[in-house]
Amino acid sequence: MSEPFRISAFELGLTYTVDAFDERSVERAKEIWSRCMAPEGTTAEMQLSMTEASYTQEQLQRAVVSTATVTFIDNCDDKFFLVHAAVVAQPETGECIAFVGRSGAGKTTLATALGRHFGYVSDETLAVHLPSGQVFAYPKPLLVLDADATEKRAVGPDELGLVSVSGDLKLKAVFLLDRQPGHKGAPTVSRVGIAESIEKLIPEVSHLGRRANPLQDVLRFLDWGGGITKVTYSEAEQLVDVVADRFANEPEQVYLDVLCPEPATLKPGEALIAPHHIAALQPQDCAYVGEEFVVFNDNQVRILSQLAAVVWEAAREVTSQGKFLRELVAELNDGSVAEDLMTARIKETAEELQRIGLIQFG
Repeated sequence: MSEPFRISAFELGLTYTVDAFDERSVERAKEIWSRCMAPEGTTAEMQLSMTEASYTQEQLQRAVVSTATVTFIDNCDDKFFLVHAAVVAQPETGECIAFVGRSGAGKTTLATALGRHFGYVSDETLAVHLPSGQVFAYPKPLLVLDADATEKRAVGPDELGLVSVSGDLKLKAVFLLDRQPGHKGAPTVSRVGIAESIEKLIPEVSHLGRRANPLQDVLRFLDWGGGITKVTYSEAEQLVDVVADRFANEPEQVYLDVLCPEPATLKPGEALIAPHHIAALQPQDCAYVGEEFVVFNDNQVRILSQLAAVVWEAAREVTSQGKFLRELVAELNDGSVAEDLMTARIKETAEELQRIGLIQFG
C-alpha cells in the first residue's frame, strides 16, 4: 500500500490513499501538488482511496486531479460560492481577476499564460466567501496537452513557471470568456448587462440549487466583482495587457439596484386552494434587479415581464379569480386599453405563470 498524502483546498483537508501508486509516483504526486499540500498534523476532513490498478501511473495522476477537484467541490456545502473559472491575482495586493467559462472554454490555457505574469490562483475553480468577498486559492496541478502528445498530463504550477501567491485574496473583477479563433486585432471588452450576466453565470456555479438564496447569492457575487465584462480574443497571451490594465485601474462601479419582494403565502405543493381562487407560489428565489423581475426556480433563471411581476405580486394572497381580475384591471387600466383586452392580457400572463410553477389556480 502506498503512503497516504494530504492535500488541501479552500481550507478543507483531504487525505489521499492511492493504493496503486508506487513509491516513485507518490513522490511525483507530492511534487505536482506542492502548492496544495496540507501542513503536517492537519486533521483531514475527508478521505479518499483510489485502488484502480489498471491505470497507468500517468492516468492515475490525472484521475487524482479530477477526483480531488470534484470531491472538494462536493464537500464545500455553502462555505463558498464556487464558479467554474480561471483565476489570477496581483501578488502584491491580493486582488483577483476571474475568467468564467464552461468546460473546454480555454481556462487552463489562459491560467498557464497569465500565471507566468500574475499569481496563479486556480485554472478551474473560483471559491469566494460571499460575506467578505475573500477568495480562497486552489493552485492545483494543471492538465495540459504537450505539443507532441495525444493525452493530457498532470503538471504542477512550479514546473510551468507560474507565479505563486500568498496572503489574503479578494475578488476585483470578473470576465466572461469569449474565445474566437478568427478574432482579428486586440481583444475587445464590453460590459454585460445584469440580466444577461445572471443568465451567463448561473450555469457555471457549482451546486447553486443547494443554496438557500441562490439568486441573491449570484447578485452578491456580481456586486463583489463589479458586474461582468465580456472579453473577446483569439489567443490567451493577448489578455496579459487586459489584465494588467484592470489591475492598474479601478473599473466603473456597478451598484446593483436589487429589491427582494415579500414572499408569497404558498409554496409549491404546500396546499390546495379553493375552487375558482388564485394564489402565487413562492419560487426558490426571486428579486427585482432594476426594472427586471428575475426568478430562480427548478434550477432555471427566468426574467419576467413587468406585467408578469405585477400579476405575481397581486396574487401573493389567496383570493377569488373574479376579485383578482377586477381589482388588477382597475389598477392597471389607465383608459388607453380596452377593458376586455386588458383582462385577456392578465389572464394569459397568469396562465403562463401557472405553466412555469409560479401561480396556482383552484
